[in-house]
Amino acid sequence: MHTGSRGIPNELAKEGPCKIPVDLLPDGSVAADLYQQEMGSMLKGNPFWLGSFPSEEAQQWTETEFG
Repeated sequence: MHTGSRGIPNELAKEGPCKIPVDLLPDGSVAADLYQQEMGSMLKGNPFWLGSFPSEEAQQWTETEFG
């Protein structure tokens, strides 16, 4: 079972490549929660889409021409 401590990848890798036993890994929803707890505040949305066009008309023109 995953304990939430750091260094587990190093422990798993110390004897070289091998299959990781399933019981060492959390299920998907638990892994997602752990990731969100540790990394969530570090993740930021990409604001590129918010200001990539100077106006709504320019966006509509681009969508018409290239969409």
